[in-house]
Amino acid sequence: SNGHSEVNNIFEICDSIYVPNASARDIYLKYYDDIKVKVIEHGVDIIEKIYKPQPNNVFNVAFIGGMAPYKGSILAHDMITKNKKSDIKWYIFGIIGDQLLLNINREDLYKHGIYSRDEIYSLLMKYNIDLVCILSIWPETYCYTLTEAWQAGIPVLVTDTGALGDRVKKTGAGWVVPMNSSAEEILDKIYSIMNNDKEYERVLEKTTNMSFITKKEMANNYVHEYDAVLSDKKRLCPDDAILADNNQILAAYRLANKVYSETNQVELFNRLEYLERELNLMRNTLGWKALERLRRSKFPFKYIFKKSI
Repeated sequence: SNGHSEVNNIFEICDSIYVPNASARDIYLKYYDDIKVKVIEHGVDIIEKIYKPQPNNVFNVAFIGGMAPYKGSILAHDMITKNKKSDIKWYIFGIIGDQLLLNINREDLYKHGIYSRDEIYSLLMKYNIDLVCILSIWPETYCYTLTEAWQAGIPVLVTDTGALGDRVKKTGAGWVVPMNSSAEEILDKIYSIMNNDKEYERVLEKTTNMSFITKKEMANNYVHEYDAVLSDKKRLCPDDAILADNNQILAAYRLANKVYSETNQVELFNRLEYLERELNLMRNTLGWKALERLRRSKFPFKYIFKKSI
């Protein structure tokens, strides 16, 4: 297709493509040949290890993060409404983007609404959550909410797709259900987890003993990769080659700094327009033109001169 061809053209000029999980790498390699895809796991803020309270007579099951159809909200709705066990209580933490799920009002369901990332750990502990369900219906590339559940020391039940299935199967810190599972089949899995204390304790121990890569470690991994790419570029490019001009850098800055508030967006673009005008004014000065010509010219000891300015 034209779309596939366009993406392939972009990939062909990339020195390397970075993804946070092996499952995403495998998907790229399935559809695109001769591309370099490397895995660098996302880093997180390391929080003080939280130990889950002792279980009580109720099995508390939570859905965390935004709940929309692609995140499994339809399954969540059907599981809650079709559950027949009185010793399960349901919790939803995050925005609900599914009207049917939003309209459920039951004594065994608590809807918290939006939360900040640093709140979720205390919320999961406050309500003594026993299991977090993440039932996305298409592949996730990493899934931060999965990490949040694990950092809170809580086992998970996930659909066997993308990074969800890959990470859970590699760590053993949860259970997976097939992608085409019905609400009744997932409920049966939850009932099985509830009734098998030894298995639950085994998985809980794996969850408690998990470690995570930090943001600093992730950044160091990227620096190492970028240094290797730039080193290759220096060997291939002449000294006076330009890898990116100022307009490209400005365009990249605009793309990278997506904001969600309209006010902040206006402020950001006003600032960028101001900087662009200043840049153009500088380019029209005699000093800029002289430096630009000097930079492009070839004369002895140019490298030493460039370092001095």
